[in-house]
Amino acid sequence: MERKSQVIAVAVQENGDIYRFWGRAPKVAVASVQDGAIIDWKEYPVQWDIAREETTEGLHHAQIAKWIMEHHVTGVVAVGLGDDMERMLRKIGLDIYLGFNGKARDAVKQIAVKS
Repeated sequence: MERKSQVIAVAVQENGDIYRFWGRAPKVAVASVQDGAIIDWKEYPVQWDIAREETTEGLHHAQIAKWIMEHHVTGVVAVGLGDDMERMLRKIGLDIYLGFNGKARDAVKQIAVKS
């Protein structure tokens, strides 16, 4: 059985742990996942922590949605999400994986194995 390919985004800290606040993350990793393994991992300095303070919530969410689409993200890993953020991510068709803590790569590996 062939497993599906995914592009998973996760907010990351400098030490590689998952950043607790998805919509306020300074950096996001995008992992390409195929056949149960991470085949590519890139980290981007998104500075959503700064952007969130400089704009409205709706515009901030729209900027995040645009970034997600530009990077062809199909799923998001997070500790948790606010209701509005989760609604927006689901509306654009993403798979959402909540309740993860610890190392970002380990969380994405868990998803890769299950996919």
